[in-house]
Amino acid sequence: SKAPKIKKEELHLNFDNPAEEALRRIRAFSPAPGAYAFWGKTRVKVLKATIDPAQSPGGGEPPGTVRVSADKRFLTVACRKSSIRVAEIQPEGGRPLTAHEMLNGHPDIDGARLC
Repeated sequence: SKAPKIKKEELHLNFDNPAEEALRRIRAFSPAPGAYAFWGKTRVKVLKATIDPAQSPGGGEPPGTVRVSADKRFLTVACRKSSIRVAEIQPEGGRPLTAHEMLNGHPDIDGARLC
């Protein structure tokens, strides 16, 4: 039997949900069609991520807030419970970038909100 067609709404990441749910969505849809979020008006695909082991539940940041790890290897995105560590991200129309490369090209992503 065939699986139902994936709808565009299913690809959108909702950081108001627990981090585990966002991570499952990222893994299911990576690399294509790709789970995405919006950074301002730009759509970004999240290609590789893990649960952030250092974050306590809630994390203290509003859901979707992006922080850069101390070693600049990961972008940490707050979720309702815990956070995810993004290792690879792809801006709309661009190539896949590591978190470090994204930070070099877009230093203003630290503190930004993904929605």
